[in-house]
Amino acid sequence: MASVYKFYGAGASEELDCVPANGGGAWLSRALIESRMSPDTPVLRLTCPEGYELKPDDVRWSETQDWLDEHLKPLLEALPADARSFLGRDFGRSGDLSVDYPLLQEKNLVRRVPFVLELRNVPFKQQEQIAWYLMDGLPNLMGAALDARGNGSYLAEYAMQRYGSSRVKQVMPTENWYREHMPPVKAALEDGNLVDLPKDEDTLDDLRAVQVVTAFPACRNSAQKRSLTVASVTGIQPSHWRWRTSPAVKLTKGR
Repeated sequence: MASVYKFYGAGASEELDCVPANGGGAWLSRALIESRMSPDTPVLRLTCPEGYELKPDDVRWSETQDWLDEHLKPLLEALPADARSFLGRDFGRSGDLSVDYPLLQEKNLVRRVPFVLELRNVPFKQQEQIAWYLMDGLPNLMGAALDARGNGSYLAEYAMQRYGSSRVKQVMPTENWYREHMPPVKAALEDGNLVDLPKDEDTLDDLRAVQVVTAFPACRNSAQKRSLTVASVTGIQPSHWRWRTSPAVKLTKGR
C-alpha cells in the first residue's frame, strides 16, 4: 500500500482517499451540477410575513395545513408507493432558510430528488407541523438526517423520539462532517446515482458555494447560502446507512 501512495505522490489523498486537492475554488463544477438537474423538479417555497408568530395558534395551524394540503399533498401522493425515501434537513428560522431535501431510491439504486421544500421566517411550531406532514407522507421513509445545530436541535431531537433513533440522526455539520460526507455526494453526481436536482438558480449557487479549504470541501459563505448544500448532503447521508429494520412507523399522530 505504501508503494501505491508513493506512486501518486502529492496527489495521493485526492486519488486514493477521495480528499479534494487543496487548490481552492468551487469543488463541484457547474457542468456537473447542471447535468444532474431537471426542470420537472419543483421547489416549494413558503414565506411567512413578519409577526406571523403572533397570530393565534389555531389560526397558524389551520392556514399552514391548508397550504400543505394544496401544495405539498399532491406531490406526496404522486410518489411511487414502493420506493424507499430518505430526508435531509437544514434548519433556519428568521434570517436563514429551512430546507427539506427528500430523496427517493429506486430499484436500480439511483436516488432522485422529487421536490425541495424551502421555508423562510416560518415559526417553530409550524416547522414542526410541516416536518410531520412531510415525514408521514414520504413512502417507506427509511432514514432522515436533521440539522441539530442551534434552534434546530429541538426539532431534530423530537423527530428522533417520534420516528425512532434507528431512522432519525441528529447531525452537527463541522469541518470533519464535510470531509466525511461531501465526497459521497460528488461521487453520486459523477456516477449518475444522484439525479433530478431542481433546475434552479439557488440550487446551483448553493452547490457551487462549496469551496476546497485546507484540502477538503466546506462551505465558507453565509449561512443562507449553506442551507441547500447541508440539506442535500444530509439527504444522501442516510441512504448510505445500513438498514436492518422495516420502514418508519410514526409513534404519534396528529398535532
